[in-house]
Amino acid sequence: MPVSETAVVLPLGAGEPWWFGGSLFEFKVTSETLLLFEATSSRGKASPLHAHPEDETFYVLQGVLRIHVDGAEHRGEAGTTVFIPRDVPHAYVVESETARFLSILTPGSAEAFYRDGGEPAPDHTVPPAGPMPIERIKAAAERTGHQILGPPPF
Repeated sequence: MPVSETAVVLPLGAGEPWWFGGSLFEFKVTSETLLLFEATSSRGKASPLHAHPEDETFYVLQGVLRIHVDGAEHRGEAGTTVFIPRDVPHAYVVESETARFLSILTPGSAEAFYRDGGEPAPDHTVPPAGPMPIERIKAAAERTGHQILGPPPF
């Protein structure tokens, strides 16, 4: 597992694959100070409205996201950066066929939430279509100080 207390250099396509909420997350850097993962999601994948004690920055690599931040909606195409301060309610939905984006959380304490609410992926592919395991995600949120505030607001 890459940890930022030492230098990390990852080639294209590297990172620990993890399935979370119907998406593929590839953990790139994990530490107490920073969590960086690349997410790949299919059309219609939406996060519940949520908030957490970490600042989060999205950087859209490919595709289109609609991002709801504290009551306002924003369109995120490739090259878009969105910064969300800690404890601000937010959610996203994928509007393109697929979307890839980076998520950077500071501090890196959110790693526990994603690991608890997800599962190791057998490879670097998006999980099969199916319902979001919302009860598992809610339980992980309760254990890690995250808040699930409601269904996707879209």
